Amino acid sequence: MEELRGKPAVELKDINDSRDRICVSQSMGIPVIELTELSEAVTAHATKAAFKLRRFKSYTSAITVFIHTDSFRQAEPQYHKSQSIKLPYSTADTSTLVSYASFALKAIFKKGFKYKKAGVIFEELSLHDDMQQLELLSENLPLNISSKTLVIDDK
Repeated sequence: MEELRGKPAVELKDINDSRDRICVSQSMGIPVIELTELSEAVTAHATKAAFKLRRFKSYTSAITVFIHTDSFRQAEPQYHKSQSIKLPYSTADTSTLVSYASFALKAIFKKGFKYKKAGVIFEELSLHDDMQQLELLSENLPLNISSKTLVIDDK
C-alpha cells in the first residue's frame, strides 16, 4: 500500500554500494577435462573479479575457487569441490589474486572428470578507507597495486 503513496516498500541497493563478496563464475559450453583449460577459465574469472574489486575501491583477504561437473548428467561421474584460502594480507592486485586462485584450483582439481562450471569468490572485503597499516617492518605492500594491473585497468 505504501508504494501507491510514493513510498518505496523495498529499498533497492545501489550498484555502486559496497559488497560482502564478489563472485564471478560461468558454465562452460563444452565439458572441460584438462587442468590447463580450467586454469584459463579460473584466471579469467579472478581477473574480472579483481577489476570489480578495484572498481568498488575494495580489497579482499579471502578467496574461494570452486569447480563442478554437470549435475544433470547423472550417468557421468560427479565432482563438486571448492577451496578457500585466507590471504596473509588484503589485496586488490590482479597478479596476486590470480596466483592464489591458481593454487586453490590445483589443490581441488582431479583428473577423469568432465567439468562444466568454475568460479572465483572474493570474500572478507574491506574498503580502502578501512585499511589499517600492517606491521612496521612488513615487507609486503598489500595496498600497492602493480603497474601491470593498472595498465590492464586503463584498457
